[in-house]
Amino acid sequence: MSYDTSYNSNYGGGFGGGGGGGGFVSNNYGSDGMSNSQGGGDRSISESKSRVRPVTIKQILDASQAHPDSEYSVDGVDVSTVTFVGMVRNVLNQTTNSTYRIEDGTGTIEVRKFVSADRPDSDRIQGPQMGDYVRVIGELKAFFNNKRQVNGNLIRKVTDYNEVIYAQLEALALHLQTVHPERQGGAGGVHEETKMTGIQPSTRSYTNENLTSLQRKVLDTLSTAAEQASNEGVNIHVIAQRVGANPNTIQEACEYLSELGLIYTTIDYDHYKLT
Repeated sequence: MSYDTSYNSNYGGGFGGGGGGGGFVSNNYGSDGMSNSQGGGDRSISESKSRVRPVTIKQILDASQAHPDSEYSVDGVDVSTVTFVGMVRNVLNQTTNSTYRIEDGTGTIEVRKFVSADRPDSDRIQGPQMGDYVRVIGELKAFFNNKRQVNGNLIRKVTDYNEVIYAQLEALALHLQTVHPERQGGAGGVHEETKMTGIQPSTRSYTNENLTSLQRKVLDTLSTAAEQASNEGVNIHVIAQRVGANPNTIQEACEYLSELGLIYTTIDYDHYKLT
């Protein structure tokens, strides 16, 4: 399976024109500080940077910086964590990490995912392979010779092709709302509950039906923790203390929730954030 030529021709330009975008999505992203039409102050800017921004790879490659140490900017908004869906074109396994070359029809980028020191072989066997569609959540970085890459916090195999289409529509909707806020309103083409999570709505059903009581408590703790607003996320020992459970048990619950794409690791394997 591959991206067809119609996708390349329509979106290869990185949504440059934005024509006909009026009324595409309801005003949900604006409440997260993504719309320039609403004055949210420093709080809105801080909140937008702490959330996961749906993008295309071309938007990542075109992202700008005011100076080398500043955050990357997409559509004029500072972005820390991004999410996108694409196909794995190549996999390079090294001692401490695996590098995936991923293409989404608008461009190609490398995503580096560090493997767990205590189970490197397991991570690679269970990880995505060439030809797989994957959901990526990660931090945008510049490495050697200013080459842009993504540090992958989560790389999850996509088994439902609807999520591929959903990711494209979500990135397009947010782009149009950010650059053309005056065109909001009308019948939305994206579900009104869509937020800057980058995860298809069907995935959220796990929180209601398919999770244990402990796993739901972990999600509830993450959703209310003040640390959720930071880039570091919440330490498993903090979660264990608030839930009243053993840290090893919390670690197992977090790993399972991460596999579902509901949470992801941040600065190390002991810190997690909601997607």
